[in-house]
Amino acid sequence: MVWFRGLRENSINLWEKLCSEFTSHFNARRKRPKTMGDLNAIIQDKNETLREYVECFPRAGVEVSSTHVRLKCFIFESNLRDDGKIKEELGLRATKDRNDLLTRTQTYVNYVEKKLVEEALRSRQSNKASNDERRSNGDKTKGTRPQPRDYTTCAVKTNQGTLPP
Repeated sequence: MVWFRGLRENSINLWEKLCSEFTSHFNARRKRPKTMGDLNAIIQDKNETLREYVECFPRAGVEVSSTHVRLKCFIFESNLRDDGKIKEELGLRATKDRNDLLTRTQTYVNYVEKKLVEEALRSRQSNKASNDERRSNGDKTKGTRPQPRDYTTCAVKTNQGTLPP
């Protein structure tokens, strides 16, 4: 009832006006401003890539206007997953501001993605080289059907003689 007591005296003279004031104050569709709690709830999930987290957090951080930038940077760093080296990288040098944090994080993301691409290329080249080596050594099993053997499946040979089919 705080909102009701906050109305100016004699400002409501019709039921419609009271309804209008009430609904404008308690409108559920109204978008509420983001708070520190909302920002602190953004945690890098175990299945979430660093790039996805880096794209999500700053968007929400811009909407929280009442918080100091360094506190936002601290929350960003503390809500990173513990299994990545990025926490260590960011902890080696103090973060100056939001741009410094995002630049350093983006540089790390680019580095990790570059390493993944290089590893995939090396793996592909290694597989190609081993396939080429097998072919050059006369191993032509890949892509060809096995040659039929010189036996029939009509009889099974055992140490007690041949069993009929």
